[in-house]
Parts: sequence; structure tokens; C-alpha cells
Amino acid sequence: MSDKTQGSYEYANMVLMDKLLDFFSLEGYAEELRPALNNFIQRLGYVFLEELSREEHDFFLTTALFDYPIRDNKTVIQLFKQEKKVDLPKEGEAILEELLDLSLSIYQIIDANDNNVYMLYDFYTQKRLLLSLDTLEKDYDDIIQVGNIIIARLAKIGHKYQPIGPFNILPGDARELILKEVNNRLSNYQESLDLDLNKEELLKRFFKSNSLEIFYLVNEIENSIEEDLLNFPEGEYYPSKLYEATYKVQSRNLVINRLSSHPSIEYDSSEGGLDFLVWISDEPIDSEGHDYRIYGRFIIEDNKMLFHSDILEKFEEGKEIIKKLLSFSVIYDKERILNINKDDAIPVEMLENILETLPIDFDDSLEGDNIFELLGSFKGRQQLNLFLDLLQMHVEGFGEESQELEAIVRLQNLIDLYKKEEGFKAQDGVEKLLVETMNDFYDINEINEALLLWRDYKKSVNVIRGREKSWAGAVEYIISDFRGYGLTQEEVAQKYNVTSVTISKKYREIADALRLFEL
Repeated sequence: MSDKTQGSYEYANMVLMDKLLDFFSLEGYAEELRPALNNFIQRLGYVFLEELSREEHDFFLTTALFDYPIRDNKTVIQLFKQEKKVDLPKEGEAILEELLDLSLSIYQIIDANDNNVYMLYDFYTQKRLLLSLDTLEKDYDDIIQVGNIIIARLAKIGHKYQPIGPFNILPGDARELILKEVNNRLSNYQESLDLDLNKEELLKRFFKSNSLEIFYLVNEIENSIEEDLLNFPEGEYYPSKLYEATYKVQSRNLVINRLSSHPSIEYDSSEGGLDFLVWISDEPIDSEGHDYRIYGRFIIEDNKMLFHSDILEKFEEGKEIIKKLLSFSVIYDKERILNINKDDAIPVEMLENILETLPIDFDDSLEGDNIFELLGSFKGRQQLNLFLDLLQMHVEGFGEESQELEAIVRLQNLIDLYKKEEGFKAQDGVEKLLVETMNDFYDINEINEALLLWRDYKKSVNVIRGREKSWAGAVEYIISDFRGYGLTQEEVAQKYNVTSVTISKKYREIADALRLFEL
């Protein structure tokens, strides 16, 4: 479908929604929904209509249009079709048919590109679809992350899926909570029906009749997340993401003094040859005025400074503070996002004592009963490497003969030894391509990791179909992604003389099989 044709569908959708809203107002349906609206206001803890946010108001309106049976057991959009379909152009008729079956669902973002296009997985239909947000005024690049949960009504407008009405975004670690609650309600709903419905019809009826209840649930989860962020007990806050920027330092004392001159940045401590500063909120978060929200931390050694924040907006603001205060004292090096898993993993016993001795403010855990179990999978090795990255800077200042440094060096040696003992003579055409093609940019450990990843994938599936260069390109793209090198699928595709669509497809197949989206 051409951009011009797509544009005509998007224009037709805008016209259709305007007509639908006019129909809703002029036919007096708004007044019939007044009791439901009052209940909605009360359930959210408000007294007056004016207290609703724009998103809350729009969510209720969308529910009223698409889900709420108002006359003759028909929704507003069904009544609109019955009376007004003849007034619509061809594109409008097609969109109206799409919207008639529109219902809420719950999705997870499993991939994204630079054009506000996101690959989603629907937990209830087990289907994947591409969501486009390029028609929305708001830029979601810094808001939506891979792994996030989206609760939305999505309709196919032309050849693109787009949200109809407002949608909610939850962090990925809220997945189990919301799915458990919604699944319980779905089970109860199914038991209450006398009808024997197929899965598609059951889901449609459930989400239409429970859309407001799901909204209340999401609202409670969002409030609990916000409350947890603002009122976490000392030593018990575990961020799911940590944003990190690295700087090269020219004068350690000058950096400490200039950062300390900021009214909200305080010198915290000096341990293990490292200096720690914290950036705190202007106002206390407790009634006694003692506790403050920590927006970020600065870890400084002789030649390097790390800036950490678990809040993306504060991470960007913190980098601006660094630029303003330290423009001639530090040199920006790199940045990355660290995914910190707390609940899904079993701590490895031999590392627990190290954690207790180190001046870090979050715990990390590793999935596996022992080190060798972790070494046996790509996911486990990535967790070990991430764990080492987070600890390395904290132990270097303890001295070359310290127990902590020795334990980490031994763990790093175990990882390297495992790779060496695997034997890296190319076993098939994919591995031969990887060795030949990755040699131009990657070091030997990264190439070895690519071969191990491919071997992990081969063990996990029964049949492998497709060209060797397609699989090799997908493996390199995964290694580049995990190493933070930023190669796009298009760039990798050109190296292997395949299309970016092929790279994307094979990448998702490997990632699904090895559960890489859970990292």
C-alpha cells in the first residue's frame, strides 16, 4: 500500500471518529451514560468530573463508544453503523467494520525500530503485529521500551495497526501481576456463561464487558509502582532498569568539588578507592522530612566516572548537569541500559558474600543453581557478564590480593575457560560465515560467543530452515545488540547480502527459542 493510500485511510479514520463523536453527542447518549460516568469518577477516588485527567476522560469515552451496550443491547458504534453507514466513503466503511469488533487486549513489546514502529505480542491471541505510532503528536521513543506491557485497543487502519483512544504502558516486570489478575477474571467470566463460545468470541466478549475493570486494575498497578518508587525502604529498592553513562576524568578532585557545588548533589562516601556522590530530590518524600528520592549516583575513580539513574528523564537531566558543571573536566565516553532482574533468578551462593561487602545499592541475582549451569547458555553467560560489569569497578580499589577481586577474576576466568574448552573449529556453514564475517570488527571472545549462541539455538530446535547467511546475520545482530554496538538490522543485512526483513525474522526466531527477550 502506497503512502498516499495509507494517508487516505488515516484521513478517513479521523473523519469517521469525528462523525462518531458527533453522533454520540447529538443523539443524547452522553446523558444516558451519566450514571456510569459518575461510578467511574468514584472508582478512581474523585468527586468531580473536572478531576479526571485527559487520559482518564478519553478512556471512559472510548469505552462508552466501543464496549458499553446502551440501547437494544447495542454499543454506540453499532448504532452508528445501523443509522449512518450510508454517509461514509469506501475507506470509512472498511475502517468502521474493523472498529465494530475492536476490543482491549494486553501486549508486550518484543522489538522496535527508529520510526515509532513496535513489534507486539498479544498474550491472548498469541499473534504478533506491528504497531505504528507515527500519527500521534507525542514522541514515544523515550517512553516505550522493549519489554514494556501495553494495554490498548488496536485497529488496522490501512496496512498499519494504530491505537484507538488512549493506551497504558507498564514496565515489563508488571507482566506476571496483570496477567494473573486478568486470567483469574477471564476464568470466572467463562464459568459464569451458559454459552459454549470459541476462544475468539470469548475473548472479545470478556474484554468488552470488563474493559473498565481492567482499567481500574492497571490504574492500581501504576499507582503501586509510583508509590514503590517514591517510598522504598532503605536497602530494599531494586530497579528493573539502570541507565549508565561513562565519562573519562581529567581531575578527580575537581570533578568531586564541582558536582558537590550543585544544591541537590551531596558527597556520600569513599570506599575501596572510589568516591560516591548522590543526587537527591529537592523536597523530602516522607512526612518527617528525613528521606529524599535518589535521582542518580556518581561513582568516581582516578580516570573514570560513572553516572547511574533508574529514571530515564532524570538520566537525561543528569547528563545535562554534567555537561554544564564539568564541560572541561570530563569527556563523555559511552552509555548503556542495564536490565536488572531481581525476582526471576536464583542467587548463586558463592557470590552472595561478595555482594554484602560492596558499596552498591541494588542486589542482582543469577538464574541457575551453579556457575556451570549459567555458563551452559547464552542467557546465563550474559547474566554473568552483566554481573561482573556491575561489580568490577567496586572491587578494583580493594587491592590486587583482596578476596573480592580474586573471586571476580576467578569467575571471569571460568567464563573464558568455558569458551576455550568448547572448541571453536567451525562446525557448519553458519559458523564458518560468522568467523569470516565478524573478524572485521569483533574480538575473539565475541566471535566465540556468537558460535556458542548458534550452538545453543541448534540444540533448542528440531528443524532449521533457511539460508546460512540469513542465520549468520541474525546471530551477529544479536551479539551487536547485547554488546551495545548499535548496528541496525539493515547494516547487518548488507554485510550478509540479505534483507533486513530476513534478519528481523531470524532474530526473532532465535530470541524466542532462547528466551532472550527475558534478559
